[in-house]
Amino acid sequence: MNIDQTRFFKLFGPGIPETCPVTDLDDMAYGSLDDRRALLALARHVQPTTVIEFGVQAGTTARLLLDEIPRIRKYIGIDLPADELPALEGQNPEVPAVPGRLVFDHPAFTLLQARSETLKPKQLPKADLIYIDGGHDQATVRADTLLALDRIKPNGIIVWHDYHNHSVQVTQAIDNINQTTGDHICLIDGTWIVFLLASAIEVA
Repeated sequence: MNIDQTRFFKLFGPGIPETCPVTDLDDMAYGSLDDRRALLALARHVQPTTVIEFGVQAGTTARLLLDEIPRIRKYIGIDLPADELPALEGQNPEVPAVPGRLVFDHPAFTLLQARSETLKPKQLPKADLIYIDGGHDQATVRADTLLALDRIKPNGIIVWHDYHNHSVQVTQAIDNINQTTGDHICLIDGTWIVFLLASAIEVA
């Protein structure tokens, strides 16, 4: 399922203006301006109090959401343990020296260092918004997604990054997942962002 940007931003709001200072941070190189605008529009739409991010990296996305959405009371940033590397060797340069360093000063932020495959759903809170941008191999995307489907609230939104990034395996993983969720995952044209409204599927 696809949606063009004009229709998307009419439905979900304008996202982020180009003048927002956080767009100038070097760490934002892993996401385009359109990607960030789309994510922020979705976040503003759901107005989350609890957010989970798989692949917090240095914490730029967390900083953006925490600065722009004051309703957030709990932000769980998940990244790899210090002595582990991603399954895809091409992601090694993205491994941060200090995960979450840009948001350590925010009282809502908590860093959790663990592989998705080792996490149990009950270790994570129920969340209004879950952003998946961690390991980009198929197995990790699937593990992150299964956790997200368990933890998302009935009116929440799950967002994935790097769909159509052909250097990684996110597209294949999402396409396989989409077949099992009834083709409800939607691509925002011109971005690497896809999202799922939990209200479109059965969420306990």
